[in-house]
Amino acid sequence: MPLYKTLPPPSERMGMLWALSGVRDIAVIDYGPEGTLAYFYHSLAHLGTSLKNRMYTLGTKEDEIIFGNSNRLFSAIEGIADRFKPEAIFVSQAPVSEIIGDDLESLCKSAEKKSGIAVVLLPNCGLKIGAEKGIRYVLNLLTQMFAVESMEKDNTLRCNLLGSCCDEYGFYQDAEEISRMMESYFQMSVNCVFPS
Repeated sequence: MPLYKTLPPPSERMGMLWALSGVRDIAVIDYGPEGTLAYFYHSLAHLGTSLKNRMYTLGTKEDEIIFGNSNRLFSAIEGIADRFKPEAIFVSQAPVSEIIGDDLESLCKSAEKKSGIAVVLLPNCGLKIGAEKGIRYVLNLLTQMFAVESMEKDNTLRCNLLGSCCDEYGFYQDAEEISRMMESYFQMSVNCVFPS
C-alpha cells in the first residue's frame, strides 16, 4: 500500500458508503475490521455532513478471519431487521472478507428470506480508486429498488433527483432548491432525492 502525506484518494467502496450515508430508513452493516470505517467517518465530518441512517461495523475478530465464520453477520442482520425494521439492509464487505472466502451472497439471501426485508450485498471492489463509480453504482441500485416502483403507483407528474451526495458542497441546499424549482416551474413534485 502506498504511503500518503494526506488522506488517500477515496475508493469505490468509499463512494458507495458516501452515497448510502444520506439515505434515511435503511441500515448499513460493514463486514470487516473496526478501523475500516474510521476513514469514512472522518471524511463525512470533513465534508460537513452527518450520517442519516443506521450504520454498523461488525469488527471482525481474528478467529472469524482465520476460520471464515460469518454467523455474527447473520445475527446482526436479524437483530437490525427485528429491532428497527428498515426498508433495506445493505452489507458492505471490507477487502478482508473476500480473502476469507465467505459466501456472503447466500448468507444475505437467506437473511432476506427469514426477515422479509431486502438485504443487499454491495460488491467488493477492493481498493480501486474512483469514488464516483461507487456513487454511480449505489444511485442506480437505489433507483431500481425504490424510485421506479413508487413512481408506477399513480399517474401524477413526478421526477427523481439523483446525485445529491456528500461529495459536493451544499448538496442539501441544492436538492431543496431544485425540488422547489421543479414544483414552481413544471408543477412536478420530486418523488425521491438520492441520496440526501
